[in-house]
Amino acid sequence: MGFRFWFKRAVFVYCGIFVVLMIAELIKQNSITTALEHSLLWAAISTAIFIMARFIQSKQGIVCDSCQDFPKPKAPSKKE
Repeated sequence: MGFRFWFKRAVFVYCGIFVVLMIAELIKQNSITTALEHSLLWAAISTAIFIMARFIQSKQGIVCDSCQDFPKPKAPSKKE
């Protein structure tokens, strides 16, 4: 999993979080500029935390069953 994989994942996560936060800010009746500022900032922070956690988990070999984005390790074959 190279740079392209992680970049695409980060963009996807960032866009999703940004949309959710923007809607939440607008529901709270904040101004558009305030909502935009907060959404951009917190989406970046959240994305960085999420991507770093997934990157560390992938380096440790921890498989996320709900994500299904990494190939599962092969079970050891039993030759008896």
